[in-house]
Amino acid sequence: MLIVFGGLFRFVQNSFVARQYTVEQNRMTNKIFSSDYAAGTQGDSGKGSLARVSLAIFFVLLLLLPIVAYRTESKLIHLADSFYRSGALIFGGGHTVLPLLKAVTVGVDFVDQNTFMDGYGAAQAMPGPLFTFSAYLGTVIGNSWLVGLWCLFWIYLPSFLLIFAALPHWQALRQNQAIRSALEGANAVVVGILLAAFFNPVWSSAVNSNVSLVIALFGFCLLQFWTLPPWFIVLASGLAGTVFLGK
Repeated sequence: MLIVFGGLFRFVQNSFVARQYTVEQNRMTNKIFSSDYAAGTQGDSGKGSLARVSLAIFFVLLLLLPIVAYRTESKLIHLADSFYRSGALIFGGGHTVLPLLKAVTVGVDFVDQNTFMDGYGAAQAMPGPLFTFSAYLGTVIGNSWLVGLWCLFWIYLPSFLLIFAALPHWQALRQNQAIRSALEGANAVVVGILLAAFFNPVWSSAVNSNVSLVIALFGFCLLQFWTLPPWFIVLASGLAGTVFLGK
């Protein structure tokens, strides 16, 4: 909701600036959009159909999965709903998904807080996006790597559907001033969400004593000033926690 508000705020703020565009520039933008749309739906009906079907599937799953999950006792369906919503409702970076993942796992007693944070720490040492954290959570919840793959599939599915939906019109979307303004506002809101995610659950759960604060600051210095690889810092911090915190 905050991301949507930020996008709308920036859109309204820039609406007056957008009116200052010349008629010729607007005509060119409309021409690009029209030709791109025609290429996606008429000149290349396959891409246009794929875009429409992908967008329809995105919203159908977003609306129907919670209903199906409510009516069934299947844990796999509940996981599909939870991880699909987590992937569909975030914007601007993997860490913004942390509060959502915590709500659908720790919040419903699928995993405990310590297990959740252990997996998050391990995910920081791995290359690639934070969404891979979902594979860890699924494996722990279902006690099977197949359940991990199931959760990984559902959290990535929304992004692929949106890519397929937007790709035929990508050039037009990039040059649309209203959309660019909305994205700027959403990006600004994401900064605040990232700070909130850093505080809860990361800081509030992991840094709860003077010793843990020293370990966190030491790890920050290793990364920021000595530029050591993240995997080494995670291992070193884990070793320090074992020695000084008895964990």
